Amino acid sequence: MEALSNILQPYKSIVGTVAAVVTIGQMFSGSFLCYDIYKQRSTKGIGIMPFAGGLIISAPLLDLKTIIKNKSTEGMPFPIIFSGSIVTFMWLLYGIILNNSILVLQNSVAFSLCTVQLALFVIYPSKPKEEKKKAKKAD
Repeated sequence: MEALSNILQPYKSIVGTVAAVVTIGQMFSGSFLCYDIYKQRSTKGIGIMPFAGGLIISAPLLDLKTIIKNKSTEGMPFPIIFSGSIVTFMWLLYGIILNNSILVLQNSVAFSLCTVQLALFVIYPSKPKEEKKKAKKAD
């Protein structure tokens, strides 16, 4: 880790600034979820856990059984997970630059959890297949 830290030292202030800015930006990622609630005029399919995602990064994984059963990531908040991935990666990089093992460990775990959640979006669609068929029939 020390060798990588030495290589990244010239970028210390840039990485630190970007980490701070994306952390602030992540605070606004919930607004996308709120907009979805506004558009559908209902909170159907959206639990409280996405809003706790900033506090508990693995919160969307609590529904893993349902996601796999339904083969759908419908209830997972993509904007929050995506921004969380960027934020944790930047803080991981900054922890490496600082050669701070606590920061590296914490953000390695968080980034791994975010990566698993993003992988679920690749594996499963955001809406169940049955719902897509119903939408096509309605058109």
